[in-house]
Amino acid sequence: MVLASLREALGLLKAMPVLWLTGLATGTIGVTEILLNYYGGGFFAGRAAILQMVILPFFLAGSLGAIRTGDGSLPAFLSSARHGYFRVLLPLAVVMAAAFLTVFLVMIPASLVSGGSLAAMGLVVPGVLVPFAFFTYFTDAAAVLEDRKVLDSIRRSVEFTLQHTMPTLLFFLVNLAFLFGALILALLAWSILLAEQLAPLTMMNATELAAITPADLTGLVGSGGIWITAALAFLLLACCGTFVVAYRACFFRRHTTVATATSTQGEYDEKGRWYRY
Repeated sequence: MVLASLREALGLLKAMPVLWLTGLATGTIGVTEILLNYYGGGFFAGRAAILQMVILPFFLAGSLGAIRTGDGSLPAFLSSARHGYFRVLLPLAVVMAAAFLTVFLVMIPASLVSGGSLAAMGLVVPGVLVPFAFFTYFTDAAAVLEDRKVLDSIRRSVEFTLQHTMPTLLFFLVNLAFLFGALILALLAWSILLAEQLAPLTMMNATELAAITPADLTGLVGSGGIWITAALAFLLLACCGTFVVAYRACFFRRHTTVATATSTQGEYDEKGRWYRY
């Protein structure tokens, strides 16, 4: 079903162009962060990252609602976005708060055991956030596609992942393969378009390359390079953001639909009574 969900998602992206609004919003916010970080410093970029968490649930709810109803019109998208906004935003806020609280609580004993080792402390964040992301990845899909409330949508995502562990692992591998391929293409295009600005890097040794900071790289590509980077980042985020949302919804809906159909199989007897197999 992983590949079947993939084909369905790609078909939806062609049949329902309104789904691309989520990707366009993702790309716009990402480009805004890049430009603010370059022209306005990290202060404004950090505020833009917070704003992203407030804006994107609107588009997520709209896309998921459009997939649920099969109506790809703009009015239906906006109606689904308004109706499902808080159904997506609130579980996301709860999951993020729980994840960061867990990171904080785990860091205390980890720092005592490791003696404050930076390497050990650096393992705490991914060690906590990866499982959180894995088990709560379908929270928004459960909230909109199954019309569930805040805590119930989180519980449903965990339950779904546990019931379909192997398909979910394959699903993540396909996602990662797509994202990695898209990133490689973007980096290839970036290196070709900025070949002249990046030429000094080819004359540096390994030690000099390792010492380069993001600020050094930004100064090397210049203002024009930043705009090229922003344009490529917009395309990358728009494509990946649209694909990820559609694929997640199709994968979740396909498995839940099969489970529902399987659990309700049966037949009627001669008196019209229903008997489940």
